[in-house]
Order: sequence, then C-alpha cells, then structure tokens
Amino acid sequence: MVTAVTTPDVSPDGSAIAFSVAAHGRTVECIIAKDALVQDSWLPPDTAEERLLQAFVNGRQRIFVIAERKALTTTHEPVILAAVDFARK
Repeated sequence: MVTAVTTPDVSPDGSAIAFSVAAHGRTVECIIAKDALVQDSWLPPDTAEERLLQAFVNGRQRIFVIAERKALTTTHEPVILAAVDFARK
C-alpha cells in the first residue's frame, strides 16, 4: 500500500508537482510533470495552479501506484513521472 507523506506542492515555475509517498518501508520523493498531469486529466495546458492540485488529488491513487512501480525500478530520487508513464497499454 502506498500512502502520501507530504502535501503536493506546485514547483515555483509551475512545471511540476512535488510530493512524497511511503512505499515498501521507505519514503520516496516524487515529481509529476505538469504535462503528464494535463494529459492524464484532460486539462488545458494553461490550467491554473489550483486546478492542477485538484486534478492531482482526484487522481492520487493512480499517481501513487505509478510512482510506486517506478520507484521499484529506479535507484535515484526524485522519481520523475512523465506523460509516458501514464500511457495506457
């Protein structure tokens, strides 16, 4: 089970959302690129910060699962989630 450790926070330049999750006995720092969230949530590219955060909250279970899977396959942090990570196969 994956749980949030920190509150999601939009980066100063607005290009990503940073968050942490606890998975498999460790805390993992993660970043989801704005374009990944925009594409996965069907948002317009110029979406306001508040709407981005709401989209993150609405999709957090899916985001956390993808972050957990990617954390298991990489050794570096932060784990960066891109649009390709959300492509449905």
